[in-house]
Amino acid sequence: MEPRVPNPSDQAATPLVAPLSYVPSEFVAKPWPLVDWFVPDETTESSSDALRRMRLLIVSVGVMVPIFLVASAGFFVAGEVFGFQGIAVISAAVLFASCPFVLRITGSYVAAGTLFCLTLIGTQFFLATTDSGLTDTSLYFAPVIPLIAAFMVGPRVAVLCAVLVIGEVGALYAMEVNGYAFPTISSPDDVVWFTMLALALTTLFCAALSWIYEGYTLVRLRRMNTRLQGLQGALEESEARYRSLFENIPIGVYRSSPGGQVIMANEALVSMLGFDSVADFKAFDLERVYDGPEGRGRFRELMVRNGGVDQFESILLNRDGRKVYVRENARASFDENGNVMYYEGTVEDITEHLRAKQALRASEERFRALVQHSTDTITVIDREGIIQYQSPSVRQNLGFEPDQTVGLSFMHLVHPKHQQHVQSLFERGLEQPGEFGAVEFWCRHASGHYIYVEAVGTNMLDNPWINGVVLNSRDVTERKRSEVALVKAKEQAEEVARMKSAFLANMSHEIRTPLTGILGFAGVLAEEVEDEHREFVQLIEKSGKRLLETLNSVLDLARLEADQMEVDVDQLDVGEQVEEVVRLLTPLASEKGLHLETIVEAPGVQARLDSGCLNRILNNLVGNAIKFTASGSVTARVTADSKRVTIQVEDSGIGIDEEFLPNLFEEFKQESTGIGRSHEGSGLGLTITRRLVEIMHGTIEVESEKGVGSTFTVSFPRVDTVIPKAEAEPELSNGAPAANQARVLVLDDNESARLLIERMLRGSFAADIAGSFTEALGYARAKDYDIVLLDIHLSEDESGVELMEELRAMPAYQDVPIIAFTAFALPGDRDRFLNEGFTGYLSKPFTKQQLLDILGSALDPDWAMGSE
Repeated sequence: MEPRVPNPSDQAATPLVAPLSYVPSEFVAKPWPLVDWFVPDETTESSSDALRRMRLLIVSVGVMVPIFLVASAGFFVAGEVFGFQGIAVISAAVLFASCPFVLRITGSYVAAGTLFCLTLIGTQFFLATTDSGLTDTSLYFAPVIPLIAAFMVGPRVAVLCAVLVIGEVGALYAMEVNGYAFPTISSPDDVVWFTMLALALTTLFCAALSWIYEGYTLVRLRRMNTRLQGLQGALEESEARYRSLFENIPIGVYRSSPGGQVIMANEALVSMLGFDSVADFKAFDLERVYDGPEGRGRFRELMVRNGGVDQFESILLNRDGRKVYVRENARASFDENGNVMYYEGTVEDITEHLRAKQALRASEERFRALVQHSTDTITVIDREGIIQYQSPSVRQNLGFEPDQTVGLSFMHLVHPKHQQHVQSLFERGLEQPGEFGAVEFWCRHASGHYIYVEAVGTNMLDNPWINGVVLNSRDVTERKRSEVALVKAKEQAEEVARMKSAFLANMSHEIRTPLTGILGFAGVLAEEVEDEHREFVQLIEKSGKRLLETLNSVLDLARLEADQMEVDVDQLDVGEQVEEVVRLLTPLASEKGLHLETIVEAPGVQARLDSGCLNRILNNLVGNAIKFTASGSVTARVTADSKRVTIQVEDSGIGIDEEFLPNLFEEFKQESTGIGRSHEGSGLGLTITRRLVEIMHGTIEVESEKGVGSTFTVSFPRVDTVIPKAEAEPELSNGAPAANQARVLVLDDNESARLLIERMLRGSFAADIAGSFTEALGYARAKDYDIVLLDIHLSEDESGVELMEELRAMPAYQDVPIIAFTAFALPGDRDRFLNEGFTGYLSKPFTKQQLLDILGSALDPDWAMGSE
């Protein structure tokens, strides 16, 4: 038995085989412009056979009319005796010419074709009776007339024409027998020539008709035969396709008898039930396939009662007895007496589907349990903001029973202060699916007070299982309280930092201002006093430098803590840097009788470091080693491996107690403090050293034993490329070039500072010293100066910055260097003053050489830069 397959015409898709009304492009007639004018429009679009007959008629008329006109002209030329025949031929030509118009008017090729053939027969009979009877050569055309009628009209007219032609010949014969005297008008030569012409034309006409038949009929028949063969192949391909579909469809397909015999089944059903082949399955009784007799019985009952089953679920047993859960769609086929002939349908294995469904149900139960017992409150609200669901945790968070809030507007629980913000976020979230952000607001508790909640909204309106906006909210009241406490603590810490900065700024200003006088006048006295008093001056200068060093250490620490310490790294020879620092500190070691040496085990090793920072690190480490070593030696050693370069500073000093080592690098921490303090210092050196090492990506470690000595180890990343040393620049002299010719305007409100600067500039610059804003402005308006030196802090209402701005507004001072010299020396002060418009910056206290250097560099770009 063959499987029943769907009818292609019943499908919505494009049919595999074209319907018979379809006309292929090769069968569509090409237009004949002059001929088709006489053909009705509906004929050119529908029937190709009628079109062929009409075109043949019109073309035949077009051939016959000129021939008859030429023949009539010949008759008239031949003499008066042929005049009657000429008139008859002209009349025939007129009848021929009327045939296309009859065709156009009636739309029928039958009437026009019949008129054409009858005219031809009548004209031929007339010419035969008026000339030579049966011997008339025009009778040679008689056999062609039925053929023309067959092609133009059809077999019936062809038979009629044949009968008329035979009757015509019989009439001529009867006239001949009865003694009718046919006037033999044609000469023997005319008869010969006309006979040859008639035979030739008849032959050519038959050949033309054969060509027309070949072109219009046989070719079309061949094409139609090819088309039919293609249709046959398409039908076979369609059958093979549907058979392949039947065999390879992933669900079972079958046909069975009411008694349970398998008539037909595909491989999917056979495999589903565990059989080896279709033949094995056909030999099996379907009654044994169902799990229990009631399964097959219920199936048969539904088939008889309803004529089929739809989505019928049952349990089948495969060959090994394993249960297979299936869904059937089947129908019963009945004979003319209403008896069931067979059942046919599909069987789908839904075992995995049922397992997935059970797993989904278990998953739903699990997630439902999670939602029901979640500490967060889960709320589902619709597009209008009405609560549709509330999880049980709302009882613990807000004090409501879940059903108390269902049906209420969500905004009913939001504090009026936050309603506009929450409503705006909710409306934006409705515009697109997915999570639309978090929001914090006050939410009303059942007891009447408000708590702070954080809610995350997710638009799930497009999810048919949710169909709403899901809010996941939690109580964050305690967290907000903690945040408020943290904000207050932060504000307090910032206030402490501001107070610290203000304290450092005031301390810097108040200490640097008198230090300027102390160190400056000490330097002046050192040049002017006699040798017996110079020791006292040196003690004053030494104490001042110690105080300045302490102040600078505090400011450096502040700069490091504020991350404002700028480093200018360059590729340095570490061994050379260590040797230079040790050379400068050798006199200090010699004063204590210590042996200070440098051991460079890796000469030429490079590292990318800031030269000033490295010198500060080495000065701190080597200086501390000398300070805390009473006898013995101090050694600075440079080693390297493939990745790092290491500096070790070893001493035989007092060492460090093991308990104090964890506090060694903390600021202001010293092992000996109070009355028992054995060595002077601020306790900031090692703190600054560690910070400087870290900002240059290095490490610092210490090993020490009390009473034996200490070893500090500093390590930096190594750079292998050796940069050639630049040629040394020639040293500059201490005096500014052409300084005697330069005029300097100086403003400082401190009398001792004015006196100090006047003494420092004496002999090098022509200086006018002003003590107030107004006095300095008067000097500037009265004279033109080459350079201006302004103190910043003048009074509560005036400052050097304002004077600088006044001077810059004057044309004579737009390009004049203006130097800020001030006790403001905190991190960022230098950049601040330069950004405000000053040319240079000199921090107090300063030495004479520093003052001369910065003035010289401002006047001459080749002069050495001034120091801070």
